[in-house]
Amino acid sequence: MKKIKLFSTIVVSVLFSLQLSFALTQSEIEKANRAGKAVFLVVNDNFTKTADIMPTVNEAAKELKNISVFEVNRSDVKSKEIIEKYKLSTIPVPAVITISQSGVVASALYNPNITKENLKNSVPSPKQSDMLKKLSNGKAVLLVISDKNFTDRKAFMDECNKCITESNGKAEIVEVKISDKAEQSLIKKLAIDPKTTASRVIVYNSKGQLNGVFGADVSSSELGVAINKVAGGCCPGKKKCGSK
Repeated sequence: MKKIKLFSTIVVSVLFSLQLSFALTQSEIEKANRAGKAVFLVVNDNFTKTADIMPTVNEAAKELKNISVFEVNRSDVKSKEIIEKYKLSTIPVPAVITISQSGVVASALYNPNITKENLKNSVPSPKQSDMLKKLSNGKAVLLVISDKNFTDRKAFMDECNKCITESNGKAEIVEVKISDKAEQSLIKKLAIDPKTTASRVIVYNSKGQLNGVFGADVSSSELGVAINKVAGGCCPGKKKCGSK
């Protein structure tokens, strides 16, 4: 009987060691991002099972194709870097965190909202991923929707570029070609007619707040006001919004 108990103890110890040895590392997520992939990060702990949601996650990833699926146990000390980086220690589990191609968290889904459709919608397009990265770096963003054949594009882009210069590094442009097949999900989310021939720019301040949608007749000064505007109507120091 003692031998049986000893054998059981050894088996449990070996299995526990194997679990730790296969702990997810941040480098694996970064490797997927470098390959241009977004990530579904499935989060559990020692008391939570994810077997019921994994088929849904894997099916969504298969349909999207360019997705890597990883699972992390937040109770595992070897995953401490991931837990801290993505602030997973107190979230409800199971959860699925969508990490964009640029390495920024784009979405967090919890039961009962972990559905195939929600997972697919949580993955940003390449340009949206680029925008999320810039926002995470504290930059305001001019999300430009245009195309090389638009007659208003040159004058429009001149004003956008002038605004960027005047912002002294506080803002950047992300340009989306409306004909780009990889960006159609973003075009749809923005409720923009894919057949339009008019340029427009959507302005987000450095906090990620949407501060306006402007057409081709916009001026650099109007854009300057929009990138500096903060929800609540005032900028720090009681300055007027848009002041430098």
